[in-house]
Amino acid sequence: MTKSRGINRSKHRWSAEDIACLRFWFPHNRSQDLANTMGLRLLQVVQQANRLKLHKSAAYLASPDAPRQWTRSPRVRVSVKERDRAG
Repeated sequence: MTKSRGINRSKHRWSAEDIACLRFWFPHNRSQDLANTMGLRLLQVVQQANRLKLHKSAAYLASPDAPRQWTRSPRVRVSVKERDRAG
């Protein structure tokens, strides 16, 4: 195996303190803000949260800080006859 010659980023080793911070702050704060505070990339924070089976709290998801582009809108099912009548 060859050396990366600085091409690949070094991996972050998650200490017990890092994991404790992630468990405490992740459910109630934006992931990007947490990544900036910890000096990590967003992907690193999200992947570690997934490994730890962490989720955002209901209070956070109801707040205006929660991103809305990931929420699904309910699908409206229309029959073919109704669609044809509509125009």
